[in-house]
Amino acid sequence: RGYNKARNYIDTNPIFCHKVKRISLPIRKVSYDDYVLAKKQIEELKSKFTPENPMKGADLVAAFEPIGVIERWDLQNIRYNYEFDMHILRIGNISIATNPFELFCEYGMRIKARTKSEQTFIVQLANGQGGYLPIKAAIEGGSYSSKPASTMCGPDGGDLLVEKTVAAIDELWQD
Repeated sequence: RGYNKARNYIDTNPIFCHKVKRISLPIRKVSYDDYVLAKKQIEELKSKFTPENPMKGADLVAAFEPIGVIERWDLQNIRYNYEFDMHILRIGNISIATNPFELFCEYGMRIKARTKSEQTFIVQLANGQGGYLPIKAAIEGGSYSSKPASTMCGPDGGDLLVEKTVAAIDELWQD
C-alpha cells in the first residue's frame, strides 16, 4: 500500500532549502554546595588509591558524577551558554533538524507535533557534544542520564530548543 502511494506521487522538482542557525541554550548549573560535596567525594576516592592499589572500573564509575559536577562548576563560572550550529533542511514536504543532544523523547515529540512539515526528522548527536537533554521528571527521578555529568543543559534549555527548532523549521514554509 505504501509503495503504490509513493510510486504514484513522485515530486521531480521538490523544494530544497538548507539553513544553519547558531543556537545558544543556558548551561545547566550546579550549586556551590554540590561543588563542595563533589570535591570532598573526589578527595575521599583519591585517598583510597596508590600506584600499588590503582582504581578499578567500579571506582572510575563512582568518580564520574562528582568529576562532572566539578567540571560543570568550572565551566559555569566562565560561560553561561552552550552554543552549537543547528542545520535545518526542507526537502519537499519533509524537514530535518539537527542538534548535539540525546533528547528525551518528549522533546522530539513536541517538535514533530508542532512543525508545518508533513514529516519531521530529528537528527541527534550532531555538531557537538551536548549529552543527554533531560526533562524535569527525569531530573526528579535521578537517573544517570539526568545528572550534571551527563548533561550540558537542563529542562529550560530543552524547552528553548523545542521553540527554536519549531521556529527554524517553520521559517522554511514561509511563502
